Amino acid sequence: MNENSVHPTDEREARLVKQLRAWAGVIQPRPQFATQLEANLLARWKSISVPVAPRKTINPTNPKRRQPMLKRLFLALAAVAAVLVLALVLPALFGGDHDLPPLPRLVSAAGPGSQPMPQGLLAGADLTLITDLPEAPAEVPVYRIATTPFPATSEEALAWARDFGLPDPKVYRDPREPEAIFVLGDDGQQLTFRQFGPMGSIDYGNERAAAATEGTPLSFDQAAEVAVSFLREHDLLPAAYRIQESEHFAPRPENPIRFVHIVPELGGHPLAGYRSGAQVAVNPAGQVTYASFNPLTFEQNGNYPIKSAQEAYDELSGGQVAGSPFRLDTDVRYSAEMDVQHYSPPPPAWSIGQPVILTGWVHVLVAEDGSDVRAELMARGGTQYDLTGPRLAELANVGFDDVQIKGTVVAQVGEHRWQVEVADWETIPQRQPHCLVGTFTLDEDGAWLVTDGGERYRLPNAPDELSDGQRIEVCADERPADGGDVDWWSIVSPPMSEDEGYVGSSSSSVSVVVESSVEEPLPPTQAETIFEIGQSVEVTGVVHATIFVSGESRRVEAWLDVDELGEEQPPYPLSGSPDVLEAIAQLDYLHAHVRGRVVTSGQEWAPGGLGIEIEDFEKVWPDERVQGFLGHIDLETLEGREVAVFTDHETDQRYVLAPSLEVEGYWTAGRDPMLDSEQIFMAGLVHPANTYGGLPILQPVSSRYGRETEAATSADQFPLEVGPSVVDEAAMMGPGGLQGAFVVDRVELAYYYEPQPGYVARSTDGPPLTQEPAEMIIQPAWVFYGHNADDTVRFIAYVQAVVEEHVQNATP
Repeated sequence: MNENSVHPTDEREARLVKQLRAWAGVIQPRPQFATQLEANLLARWKSISVPVAPRKTINPTNPKRRQPMLKRLFLALAAVAAVLVLALVLPALFGGDHDLPPLPRLVSAAGPGSQPMPQGLLAGADLTLITDLPEAPAEVPVYRIATTPFPATSEEALAWARDFGLPDPKVYRDPREPEAIFVLGDDGQQLTFRQFGPMGSIDYGNERAAAATEGTPLSFDQAAEVAVSFLREHDLLPAAYRIQESEHFAPRPENPIRFVHIVPELGGHPLAGYRSGAQVAVNPAGQVTYASFNPLTFEQNGNYPIKSAQEAYDELSGGQVAGSPFRLDTDVRYSAEMDVQHYSPPPPAWSIGQPVILTGWVHVLVAEDGSDVRAELMARGGTQYDLTGPRLAELANVGFDDVQIKGTVVAQVGEHRWQVEVADWETIPQRQPHCLVGTFTLDEDGAWLVTDGGERYRLPNAPDELSDGQRIEVCADERPADGGDVDWWSIVSPPMSEDEGYVGSSSSSVSVVVESSVEEPLPPTQAETIFEIGQSVEVTGVVHATIFVSGESRRVEAWLDVDELGEEQPPYPLSGSPDVLEAIAQLDYLHAHVRGRVVTSGQEWAPGGLGIEIEDFEKVWPDERVQGFLGHIDLETLEGREVAVFTDHETDQRYVLAPSLEVEGYWTAGRDPMLDSEQIFMAGLVHPANTYGGLPILQPVSSRYGRETEAATSADQFPLEVGPSVVDEAAMMGPGGLQGAFVVDRVELAYYYEPQPGYVARSTDGPPLTQEPAEMIIQPAWVFYGHNADDTVRFIAYVQAVVEEHVQNATP
């Protein structure tokens, strides 16, 4: 996923995102879990998240609005979906070398509305070439590429599974993604077929093999031999290929699985990009536990002249060609001198017959013929529970909510896997993780975390490796009272929030190559809309805007959250002249009345795939503005609902906080530490018209708490940021961009491939209006690999290889 897509708005969120990035590289859950988690999170995002959309002003008559922080966090997962898109669809190519149709200018993760990489991303980098540049022919072929037809019906999927070797296969469906087809054999093997537009993926899992994790990991050569044999046996091995190992998924003592990446080659050049080839996971016994593949066919489609490696390097090192490199991935790591340790609690030691209360998310599969229901609960930390009992069928309607299960332990299936009979269940609010930083302390009463503020929290089952006085960061679902036990699920030492040199593994562009076993995420399902293309509209809503700058260029992205439609929807993207967009961006977070025309937005998450082209607009309430407040939060019951009430210490005015109307338990789930603060600073907007329980509604924009706020005497002591966020695109890859001295130590010619889900615009009655074809043209690119002196920052840069005269001037 694109790990640089989340832009936290406060210190707690920044630390949380940082922590999550590190966990992604060390936890290594079962590949099937990672696959389903990615699909589930992205599907959750479909219904609750929109790209870059900040907190929204609420309508108090609609108490089910979602939690703004989750929207930003799920944005990180929404960025995973954005990674998949690349518009390379061409007209048919005709003629010879003297009549070549122009090829699209490569744009990473391109699609409708995509933008080229900004100019100057490498301007701050001093590149030194330390390897010989490879020779290449003056012309190379481009290829027409198409995916192998996927099973479209249950009968086709069953036939595919029988040919694959699944014994007694049976078709299941996931109520949350009804288009996907799950085929389960009676021996623990499983095939999952997902298709969206012209894209698709096939995923294989073997539960019995996945449970066999005892022993020493196979060597890479041994695992590669197993992987190649597996693909050859199932007629999935490319005609020409290279074998690679992903450093992101190296075997670990607690997870001795070896991952192998089989990369197709064309004319001796690898297929580079996202999801190129097959991923195969092999256990110590030499069994395939998981595989993901996307069978492709290639057909030459004309020869094109290309730049030499020297010309491409000169273009790269100059750093001033807009859109070149068209993709730049950066990976920022811990320095070799740092010894960062990650700890997880021991697995639960339940006894058979023990009553338990479990919390997590549930994956439910229902047999297509209605004869069977299977459900698994995945708890925080990776422990899995196979659920049984007569109430399983009820879980099919859970959707993407978290669930609390009350039941009885029936059996232990593995070290981290149990079977539980369900007695009762209920959905619960999604919980925000709490991370605390402090010093590990040992005394006669046990192990403790002592925060810098003096609070003490007991650490049950503390790792033996920790020493008294060591700095740690502890994360849990709930923050206990001072002196209480922390039900922790992660400890990191030293705390990453105190490591100024580490910013996580990140990508400078919207695309990043992650060689993992995780499948293609689902494309966002478009929310329904009451509008039609070409319709003239007048709508009122809240404006959200971000301004992107690169050198002297300036680009505005704006959305309108239309509240008057009566139900939760993503906001509508706004378009118009640069002057109009710049002007409406100044109303960020404020209400505007917009007159315009409904157009195709090019954004799949938008309602109906539509946007609004602005003709003119006006601010609804002249006095509406973001203000600063000093006060405290209490929980009260108003109109039969528990809400958070903010009391302004300077005026004694009381406000209902909008998030407590959006999500039940917003403040109580995990108990937000602001509830325990005597005085906090909050920036927000008072809704000019709406009230709840007789009190005005305050929509928070940002907040802070701690010694500084408790000592403050006026809200004016804290800066108040108003207006749209301004993002320097040249700095999006990390702190200050790619700065300093770097060496380029490897260069190769590759064929660039990013599968595109295709864009489907839907009318109000459902039928698709347009659909991209399943074929695309892949073309060559020069790929440059480099790093800084201490190897803490690595990069991969992609430069289009076809000469400019055969490239379209406009981006797709």
